[in-house]
Amino acid sequence: MKGAAHRHQAIAPRTGLAGFAAAARAADSLSALSAAFAGAIAAEGYDTHCCLRASPDAAPEILFGDARSLSGAARHLVDESPEYPVPFAAGGHHDLLVPVQCWQADALFVLVAGRPDSPDRATIARVHGLAEVLATYGYSLFERQQDIATGAGLGLVQRRCLALVLTGHRDVDIARLLDLTPLAVEGHLAQAMILLDADIRAQAVAIAARRGWLVGLDQSHVTQL
Repeated sequence: MKGAAHRHQAIAPRTGLAGFAAAARAADSLSALSAAFAGAIAAEGYDTHCCLRASPDAAPEILFGDARSLSGAARHLVDESPEYPVPFAAGGHHDLLVPVQCWQADALFVLVAGRPDSPDRATIARVHGLAEVLATYGYSLFERQQDIATGAGLGLVQRRCLALVLTGHRDVDIARLLDLTPLAVEGHLAQAMILLDADIRAQAVAIAARRGWLVGLDQSHVTQL
């Protein structure tokens, strides 16, 4: 079965933006992605990281990464909503908070920590690039993990994506309608193809439609099944 080729494989950490971007594209889980990012930032002198989400009415929430908590200094910086990377000292080491851009999400930041000395501008720029890649692929994987299982064997969002493909919507349109990132839409459709043993999207759509799994799911709002 074609799905066997997509089983999880450990991804060796790679350094540099190009190496990490390749690893990020290949990562099929947040743990694999975080491991690859840990290898990339180790080359820049950092030893822990997390991607966190901030909204005006809630405390910052760690979404994924190997850091389990935020320092008071990090929380204070997140509350200030900086537009550019901010290096700061915390607990005897030097950390870096990087604001990142992501599709229709609350404010996202990547925090890297544990560097023994203050980073120079070149290091900050390199880590900024790595953080953008981490957030882009990581938030996509995070969204896909939030899918709701249904009795059909596909997740509800996977079925919604297939239904919208059936009605001629592009990935960017589906992302806007379902409040996802375009990468998450691509991932949902790729996973649906694996589960349906389909070679192309059109085949996956046809299989799901024949089984009656797409009826009523091509509207702009998810309905309760």
